[in-house]
Amino acid sequence: MLNKIIISVCYGLGIMVLVLLTSNWFFLRAMSYETLISIALHEIQREDLRTTLISKYFPVSKFLVLQKLSFLITILSGVALILCIWYKAHIMRVLTKISTKFHGHFKFWIEELTSSSKKSSIILLCLLCIIFVRSVLISDIFALQYDEVWNYNYFLSKNVLYSFVAYNNYPLHNIITSVLLKFLPINAFTIRLSVILFGQFTCVLVFIIVKKMFREDWLALCGVVIFSCLPVSVYYMLYARGVMVNMFFLVCIYYSVTRLVEKRLTFFQVLGISSLNALATYSILSHIYFIVFSSIAMVLYLVLHKKYALLLQVFCYSFLSILLSGILISPFLLGTGIGFGLDASIANTSYLALHDLPFHCYSEFYGGWWYTFYILFLLNIILLFVASAKKYQFLIIINLVFMASIFLIKWLTHIFPPERALTYLVLVPFSTIILLCNILRTKKIITISLAVCFSVASFYQAYTGSFMNWSKVLDKRVKQLSDVLMKNNIESVYNYSPTFYYFVPGLVYYYSLNHKRFNYYTSIKESTRYKPISEVDKVDCIVVSGTTLPYPAIFKEGEDIVYSLSK
Repeated sequence: MLNKIIISVCYGLGIMVLVLLTSNWFFLRAMSYETLISIALHEIQREDLRTTLISKYFPVSKFLVLQKLSFLITILSGVALILCIWYKAHIMRVLTKISTKFHGHFKFWIEELTSSSKKSSIILLCLLCIIFVRSVLISDIFALQYDEVWNYNYFLSKNVLYSFVAYNNYPLHNIITSVLLKFLPINAFTIRLSVILFGQFTCVLVFIIVKKMFREDWLALCGVVIFSCLPVSVYYMLYARGVMVNMFFLVCIYYSVTRLVEKRLTFFQVLGISSLNALATYSILSHIYFIVFSSIAMVLYLVLHKKYALLLQVFCYSFLSILLSGILISPFLLGTGIGFGLDASIANTSYLALHDLPFHCYSEFYGGWWYTFYILFLLNIILLFVASAKKYQFLIIINLVFMASIFLIKWLTHIFPPERALTYLVLVPFSTIILLCNILRTKKIITISLAVCFSVASFYQAYTGSFMNWSKVLDKRVKQLSDVLMKNNIESVYNYSPTFYYFVPGLVYYYSLNHKRFNYYTSIKESTRYKPISEVDKVDCIVVSGTTLPYPAIFKEGEDIVYSLSK
């Protein structure tokens, strides 16, 4: 009964989407360019972005192209709508078949989980509780970061449809979190709840997949401990970004690609794996790197083992993954485009300079220490020649390809992407350590002890390292400043300091929680909020850097001093 309801809902949603697509031409014909721009700016309450939006992200030429394209979309969608209604019975049968397949796979994974011994199940449950409590406690210690409040101000606090058409780094995360915020109180915990939950789901998935691949409960439990304590996992089980959502799909796809190189799959199975890649891309757009480099690793493995018959299957996987990903992000392309994200990714490469070599930065972020990847590279080379690891040769090859991808990307694009962009690198330390534990299984106690020691050291490194703590104090200071400003009934701030920008998204967020109005202007001409102070109607306080003014100073952070004019 429930299965029929779900199928009917899916069919109904499909019809609804086609109806909306069919009517889009009439909507755009009735809507003027200026009206559309005004609606968008009113939604985000940033009239100061009008010039940038018109000149760079959505010029009138793009609107005219969209109007022309909408006619073709309306015709195709209309035809598809008629066919869907005409062949409803056939479509319902196909959906039933897909649903049955999905239910079978889901049941298979659940059985794999429940087939564990009672002792293993209790240990897993305890581990999940510890990880959940750890995430909640850390969330309480660390105030919301710049990116989190910025994302809330522009997307989570707006209509959920805005996340579909305006470029954002983590659309699926934003959609899920927006829904949660409709039913739960708006606070740091709720904003971070989706990544905390997906952290739990990913740990369960790690347990199932390691157990499936190595047939050992204890090794699967080690996998959960190791994965949950890697710096990138600790970091993104805290901060509200789409990386942990991406990791959930990434772990699932990782197991699936091992099947792609071992046997011939049906078209629908390849389509299913490709669909997971599309959802992973919709979680974080840089997942396209994983699609490319996992395909390269598979081709290398198949050629080395002369399994040429499976090459077509890999090409199909690559093509469908990119095609379906493109379909999901097409609203971005037709809306604001992805230029903003590309510009930001290039600009943010400067943040990689924690060490002299950018490779060290990725190594510390994903492995705990700057030298981890050097050790992992050497270990994977050694494992290539270990007889007991021969059956896992594909895992070793894909690890080597992933580590080499850092330099290949630099060579091809002339940039080092931000650390979070290469999420798949988390699989390198995780899978290498699991492989070593499997090889040393004859000394189980020693192996488990080493895995636990590594995990404790890795967590300590993550919790005390620069990635977690670089803005910890500053984030709390943002909250303190918002309290001071609201206590002094300040609504309008004028800023002269080039370093004060970090406070602005947080102030907007905390003011909005208290249903208070906040106006911000700056003398920094590069900012979209630039406005000469002579043109500002009302200024309640001024922010300057290292300058003494004849007004009461109500807050100081570094060289920045906030002076109140309302007293």
